[in-house]
Amino acid sequence: MISGVPSIGGLKLIILLGIILLFFGAKRIPDLARSLGRGTREFREGISETAENEAQEKENRQQKEEVEEPSLNRVAVHGGEMPRVETEATPTDHKH
Repeated sequence: MISGVPSIGGLKLIILLGIILLFFGAKRIPDLARSLGRGTREFREGISETAENEAQEKENRQQKEEVEEPSLNRVAVHGGEMPRVETEATPTDHKH
């Protein structure tokens, strides 16, 4: 049970269904149920598509950032320091 939401007892449910039957009529209730089912299904599909689109956009942004700033990725891989390049010392002849 959800706190703050009142529960509907058996008698209240029967009264509610009777009012719906009187208001809409017996012939329209199946159509209303189908419409409600379709609306619920479309709503869920819309939410699902939105979540998929957001995940895809996030992935695209991450890939774009990796492509645009490869030097920052290299720094992160090497613990914040750029790799050192060492050269061999070569003797030079100085003629005076």
